[in-house]
Amino acid sequence: MYMGSEDSAVSTWLAVPDTPYHLDFVRPDLLQLRCLARGLVLWDQLLPDENWVLDQIPKFIKAAADVTDPTSATAAVDASLVGPAASACVDPALADAATAAIDWDLAGSSLVAAISGYGLAMGIRFAGTHNAAAFAALKRLLARLASLPRWMCRRDVEQASAVLLAAAACLMSGSGNLWLMRQLRRKRAVLPKQVDCGCQLMYAMATGILLLGGGRYTLSNRPERAALLTVALFPKLPCSLTDNSHHLQALRHLYALAAVPRVLCPVSLHSRRVVPGSRADITLAATKYYSEVMRI
Repeated sequence: MYMGSEDSAVSTWLAVPDTPYHLDFVRPDLLQLRCLARGLVLWDQLLPDENWVLDQIPKFIKAAADVTDPTSATAAVDASLVGPAASACVDPALADAATAAIDWDLAGSSLVAAISGYGLAMGIRFAGTHNAAAFAALKRLLARLASLPRWMCRRDVEQASAVLLAAAACLMSGSGNLWLMRQLRRKRAVLPKQVDCGCQLMYAMATGILLLGGGRYTLSNRPERAALLTVALFPKLPCSLTDNSHHLQALRHLYALAAVPRVLCPVSLHSRRVVPGSRADITLAATKYYSEVMRI
C-alpha cells in the first residue's frame, strides 16, 4: 500500500530504533523485514550507495562491528552513540532507560539484519537495471558482513550474505555476471551439513535469476513486479525443505512472473542475419541514481 509513497510517518515508524532500550523490543528477524519495507516505502530516496544503507543504522548498532569481545566491552553507552530520542526524554527515568547498557549480541544481530534488509530493498529497487553503482554497493556490503567479528552468530551472517547475493542476482538478472557466479559456486561448494537449507535455497534461486532465460530475460522493477519479487525473496529462510511455518515455500516461484524478455540481436544490413560476437554500447538516461554506459 505504501510502496513508493515516501510517507514520512510510515518510514519513521519502520526506522531502526535509535536507542538500546527501544531496540530490546524488536527481534532481529522482524527488524530485517522493517528495513526491507522501509526501503520499498522510500523507493525514490533509496540510493545505490553503501553509505545510504549505513546512514539508516544508528551509531550504537554500527559500533558492534568494532567490538572484539562483547563480554568485556564497556557496558555504559557513550552519549554520542545514541540518537536524539534519549536526550529528548522529559522523564529522567525514561532518559536513563534509553541510555541503558548495550546488549552487544542483540546489536550485532540487528546490524546484520539491517544490512541485509536494506540490501535486499536495493536489489529489488534496481532489479534488472545492471546498475554499476548499486552492484558495487552490494559487493561492499557483502565484504562488510564477511569482516564482522567472529563472536557474532555465524548462522545470521551466512543467511544475510545469502540474501545479499540474491539481491545482487536480481540486480544483474539475465547477465550471467562472472564475479557473482564465482561467489555462488564457492558458496554452493560447501557441504550441506555446514550450510543450512535456507542458504542453499537462496543460492539456487540466485543462480537461476542470474542466468534467467539463458540471458534472454531479466527482472522488471515495476511496482507490481517488485511486489512479486518481495514475496519470492522473503528473507525469512526455511530450516528444512518442508518448513512452511514462516513463509509458504511455493511462493518462491513468483519471481518468474516478474521476468520480462530483453534481448538485443545485431542484424547485418546486407544479409539480414544476426552478427555473432558483436558488442554495443547503450547510454542510459541520466537520473539521480545513475548515468552510465551499459556495454552488451
